[in-house]
Amino acid sequence: NLPSMLDSDGATAVEVNQEGRTITVEYPEMFLVATYVPNSGDKLQRLAFRTEIWDKRLQEYLISLESSGKPVVWCGDLNVCSKDEDIWNVGAKHLAKSAGTTKEERDSFAHGLEKGKFVDCFRHVHGIEATG
Repeated sequence: NLPSMLDSDGATAVEVNQEGRTITVEYPEMFLVATYVPNSGDKLQRLAFRTEIWDKRLQEYLISLESSGKPVVWCGDLNVCSKDEDIWNVGAKHLAKSAGTTKEERDSFAHGLEKGKFVDCFRHVHGIEATG
């Protein structure tokens, strides 16, 4: 049995579950988790849900899979530009208030990578010189 992303906290669990954004497949040698991470919205109306609920719940879930001893491959549309090099117009003033490029989203993503000991495979393979 795979661990659940949910716990019994009522409405939050229902909202996370109803969005159906995660598919997990267990192989003998690893877990593969495909995720469509919620977009924060054009007016950032879902920023708090994304960073304070969704990201934290997903991080806990990935770490619970990792604790089985099998590697976890996490892929999908993660809806974040985590590094300046991932943004083609990094100096643009609107980025601080645009979905996927807010400080909150970038910090939350970085925290999840560090906490779960995950590796950004694109950066690992292509290095920091590959840009936007």
